[in-house]
Amino acid sequence: MKRNLTETEQRLLAVLKMDSRKNISEIASTLGISRVTAKKTLDGLLEIGAIKSFTITLDDEEKDIVLVHVENL
Repeated sequence: MKRNLTETEQRLLAVLKMDSRKNISEIASTLGISRVTAKKTLDGLLEIGAIKSFTITLDDEEKDIVLVHVENL
């Protein structure tokens, strides 16, 4: 079932879209929320399928690229 995302969920997705290599502490700091809240929000997005996968793509020019597949809700 699809539902509207909360403001925090939307902001977390925006942070990941800009830099998907940020760790949960950096995400929390960027959003001005606790690390626990950031982790619970990320887990919730994974649970509802808003984030489909985390993928690492490597090639000769770009190393350490992490792609986040986000479903448009």
